[in-house]
Amino acid sequence: MMLPVHERFIKQAKKKISRDNRLTGLLAGGSMIHGAMDEYSDLDLVIVYDNAYRNEIMEQRIQLAEELEQLLSAFTGEHVGEPRLVICLYGPPLLHVDLKFISKPELRIRTENPIVLWERDEEIRTILAETSPAYPSPSMQWMEDRFWVGCITVRRN
Repeated sequence: MMLPVHERFIKQAKKKISRDNRLTGLLAGGSMIHGAMDEYSDLDLVIVYDNAYRNEIMEQRIQLAEELEQLLSAFTGEHVGEPRLVICLYGPPLLHVDLKFISKPELRIRTENPIVLWERDEEIRTILAETSPAYPSPSMQWMEDRFWVGCITVRRN
């Protein structure tokens, strides 16, 4: 169940995104998918764009975030390995929103099935119907690199 602050933000975002012809959809992920939202929940939103505008959108993603509501602070997600992500704080009232900017082809590779909040055409729903989410499996080397550090940390505590 969404709170009024979440509903208000999504309504405003749909209105503004639909006016930009480069943008083709607004999707929701995270706790909204699972119906587990509460007063501490952020919004995990995906803004889908026409691939012809990739460079332009990636250069302007913070500006696009500024246009949605009163943006207090924002930074990109390179530190978590996701440069398409913009982590935003809006307010008042305070609201944490993660905006991920992806093209339609990138939507084929995803970790969850998002909720379609708005789309310009039926192509996004078609992509979601034709493909399935898959969580990437870490390699054995990735796990070993972290296993021994974890063991040492547990032993020290």
